[in-house]
Amino acid sequence: MSVPVFESVRLDDVTLKPDPIDPSWIIEDHPVARSGQWSQSRDTTTSSFVWDCTAGRFNWYLEYDETI
Repeated sequence: MSVPVFESVRLDDVTLKPDPIDPSWIIEDHPVARSGQWSQSRDTTTSSFVWDCTAGRFNWYLEYDETI
Protein backbone atom coordinates (compact mmCIF):
# COMPACT_ATOMS: atom_id res chain seq x y z
CA MET A 1 0.00 0.00 0.00
CA SER A 2 1.46 3.37 -0.96
CA VAL A 3 1.40 6.37 1.36
CA PRO A 4 0.72 9.82 -0.14
CA VAL A 5 3.85 11.97 -0.22
CA PHE A 6 2.00 15.28 0.02
CA GLU A 7 -0.92 16.50 2.05
CA SER A 8 -2.80 19.69 1.41
CA VAL A 9 -5.18 21.96 3.25
CA ARG A 10 -7.31 24.90 2.28
CA LEU A 11 -5.66 28.25 2.94
CA ASP A 12 -8.82 29.24 4.84
CA ASP A 13 -7.99 26.47 7.32
CA VAL A 14 -4.66 28.05 8.31
CA THR A 15 -4.83 30.01 11.55
CA LEU A 16 -2.44 32.97 11.37
CA LYS A 17 -0.94 33.92 14.72
CA PRO A 18 1.32 36.85 15.63
CA ASP A 19 4.90 36.27 14.47
CA PRO A 20 6.72 39.41 15.63
CA ILE A 21 9.72 40.73 13.72
CA ASP A 22 12.77 41.36 15.90
CA PRO A 23 12.57 45.11 16.66
CA SER A 24 16.30 45.53 15.92
CA TRP A 25 15.64 44.36 12.32
CA ILE A 26 13.02 47.05 11.58
CA ILE A 27 14.26 49.91 9.40
CA GLU A 28 11.06 51.83 8.67
CA ASP A 29 7.40 51.90 9.73
CA HIS A 30 5.84 49.33 12.08
CA PRO A 31 5.42 46.06 10.16
CA VAL A 32 3.22 43.44 11.82
CA ALA A 33 3.79 39.83 10.77
CA ARG A 34 1.66 36.70 11.21
CA SER A 35 2.23 33.08 10.28
CA GLY A 36 0.60 29.68 10.50
CA GLN A 37 1.57 26.13 9.63
CA TRP A 38 -0.05 24.99 6.40
CA SER A 39 1.25 21.44 6.14
CA GLN A 40 3.85 19.02 7.46
CA SER A 41 5.31 15.86 5.97
CA ARG A 42 4.40 12.62 7.70
CA ASP A 43 8.00 12.17 8.84
CA THR A 44 7.99 15.80 10.17
CA THR A 45 11.17 16.74 8.27
CA THR A 46 9.44 19.31 6.06
CA SER A 47 6.84 21.94 6.88
CA SER A 48 5.04 24.63 4.90
CA PHE A 49 3.88 27.88 6.45
CA VAL A 50 1.82 30.86 5.37
CA TRP A 51 3.36 34.20 6.32
CA ASP A 52 2.02 37.70 5.81
CA CYS A 53 3.10 41.14 6.88
CA THR A 54 1.87 44.73 6.78
CA ALA A 55 3.92 47.38 4.99
CA GLY A 56 7.34 48.32 6.30
CA ARG A 57 11.07 47.85 5.70
CA PHE A 58 13.16 45.40 7.69
CA ASN A 59 16.10 43.04 7.46
CA TRP A 60 15.39 39.32 7.65
CA TYR A 61 17.79 36.68 8.94
CA LEU A 62 16.97 32.98 8.59
CA GLU A 63 17.89 30.38 11.18
CA TYR A 64 16.90 27.50 8.87
CA ASP A 65 16.65 26.62 5.18
CA GLU A 66 13.72 28.20 3.36
CA THR A 67 12.13 27.60 -0.02
CA ILE A 68 9.90 30.28 -1.47
